[in-house]
Amino acid sequence: MGDRRDLVWAALAFGGVCAVNAVTGASGLASWERRVFAAPALSALLAFFLVGLCVLAAARLTPTQAGLNASQPARWLEIGCMALGVLGPIGGMAFGVAGDPRHAPGAWIILVAQLLCLPLLGVFLRKTRRVEQASGTHVVAGLLAAVAVTVVAMAALAPALPAAARALHLLHLLVLVGIGEELVFRGVVQGLLDRSWGMPWRVWGADVGWGWLVQALLFGLVHPLVAGDPGLWPWGLWTAASGLCFGWLRARSGTILAPAMVHGVTDAIGLVLVPLLVMS
Repeated sequence: MGDRRDLVWAALAFGGVCAVNAVTGASGLASWERRVFAAPALSALLAFFLVGLCVLAAARLTPTQAGLNASQPARWLEIGCMALGVLGPIGGMAFGVAGDPRHAPGAWIILVAQLLCLPLLGVFLRKTRRVEQASGTHVVAGLLAAVAVTVVAMAALAPALPAAARALHLLHLLVLVGIGEELVFRGVVQGLLDRSWGMPWRVWGADVGWGWLVQALLFGLVHPLVAGDPGLWPWGLWTAASGLCFGWLRARSGTILAPAMVHGVTDAIGLVLVPLLVMS
């Protein structure tokens, strides 16, 4: 057992995400954000990036321990693209059959699909190579720059181009949600728990431990909590299964950038598919 303070910091990261979302939701910020950004960009910025980076700094988690590693991009891009080749088609078909992804029975279909993806990822990515070189703190600066450009672009385009709201929401999912949720859950929470509990298991070529499982459970739990509806617990189950896939990708690749790419793209696929299914 490692330093118990890491467990406290991980709990604070999870609690911080829930608290920020509760405050922004109760304050009526969401409607203002949709007018200004066409998506809850500021909420994501505060909940994921502010909370995540503050806990990372306070807990003295190094960028490498948090998976903030952009070295050897060919390796993590290969892993990310190959993972998309598994999760994209299977997730897309599951969403297509499921209809409503947040309630049963649609949520069960997506849950089965996500659980099926995990061993398939292990098979298809077995020959890929993990990022071994460590990146410096410039990765954090680059991450913040990308986020700032995204938020400014959304604020500039949303009022001028109302018809572009769907495209701006896609941008929000790709950058702010995809990278932000990976930063908190696979970067900070999984990184802290791995530092405390170690990674004693070898699962399909990735070194993981209890931190991998716990971050997935917390990732699933945060969705119905933030929505404020306990009846959405089926949604929480399949997002927990997604957390297992993303956490495994983080361990296999050595960086949160591979799962962030997969996360953002699959969320964007869901944004496009779900309205089409509802209309049909």
